[in-house]
Amino acid sequence: GTSSILGAATIAALLGRTDPDEIGELTLRLEQEMRTGGGWEDQFAGMTAGVKIMRSRPGVNQRIKIEEIAMPPRFSAAVRKRSLLYFTGQKRMARNVLRRVLGFYADNPHNFGKILIDSVKSGAEKAADAARKGDAETFACCINDYWRDKKLLDAGSTNEHVDDIIDTIRPDVSAVTLAGAGGGGFMYILAKTPAAAKKIRSFLERNPPSRHSRFYDFAFDSQGMVIERCP
Repeated sequence: GTSSILGAATIAALLGRTDPDEIGELTLRLEQEMRTGGGWEDQFAGMTAGVKIMRSRPGVNQRIKIEEIAMPPRFSAAVRKRSLLYFTGQKRMARNVLRRVLGFYADNPHNFGKILIDSVKSGAEKAADAARKGDAETFACCINDYWRDKKLLDAGSTNEHVDDIIDTIRPDVSAVTLAGAGGGGFMYILAKTPAAAKKIRSFLERNPPSRHSRFYDFAFDSQGMVIERCP
C-alpha cells in the first residue's frame, strides 16, 4: 500500500490536517487521476493507529468504519516477536495485479469471483475475532487462507521468485502473505516461534535472494498519521 500511504501523507502535509475521511477520499481521487487504480483500504489503514478491521457498504461514496482491536497483551507481544517484514527485491506496479483481479471478478466464472471475495471478507472478520481472543493458531490460519484466496483471484499475485523464498523458509513459518496487491514487494512472515523468526532472519540475511532484498523493522503503529512542523 506504499503509493496510497505516500499520497495520503502528501495531501495531509499540503492541507495541514489529518482528518481520515477527508484525506482518504482525496487520496482515492488522486489515484484515479494518476490512473493507478486502488481503493480506500491502504490509506485508511496507514493513517489510523493500531490493529484494526475496517468496514464499508457498497456504493461509490464510501464511509469507512474503523474498529480498533484490543489484543491481549501477551498475544500482542508474541506476535511482535514472531513477525518479520521482508522486502523480496521484487518491484512491481500494483495496478497491474488490481486490474487482473477486477477483470476476473467482472467475468465471475461460475460465481467463483464472488465466492472468493466473500471468503476474503469473512476471513478478515475471523482474523479480527482471533486477535481479540488471542487465538494465535486461528490467526495464522486466517493469514494463510487470505494468501490462498489472493492467489486464486490472480495467479500473478505471486511469482517464482517469491515462491522460492517461501519454500525455503516454510519449515519455520506459521503463516505468510504478500502485503498490498501482491506480485512481489513486501512479505509478511509469522514465524512459529521467536527463535524461528531469528533463524529465518539470519538465513535470509546470509542468503539474500536479490541484492535489493532486506528486512524492515516491524511494529504496531500506536500514533497514526501525525503532522510535524519544521522549525
